[in-house]
Amino acid sequence: CNRSGNLLLGTYMRMLEREVITMWRHAICTRHSLYGSIAHIPPAASKCCYICKATFHVKKCTRCKEVSYCSVRCQKEHWRNGHKEVCTPAK
Repeated sequence: CNRSGNLLLGTYMRMLEREVITMWRHAICTRHSLYGSIAHIPPAASKCCYICKATFHVKKCTRCKEVSYCSVRCQKEHWRNGHKEVCTPAK
């Protein structure tokens, strides 16, 4: 009984840790964007998130390979705001 409770607690702690890291990353990126320190960098021409301009842990769109995102949250926001109309498979 105690072992399964510890496993469950460990699972919840890892989930909470991932959410806190994501929230922290977005807070840092939003602050940078507001102060313009990296807002001038064109997202498609650099390795930064298209939405929040994060420069770490970014992954390219798996379909077009032209834009990068730091999280699923940023990718979904861009997809809903028009990327799905212009995203075509990379050659």
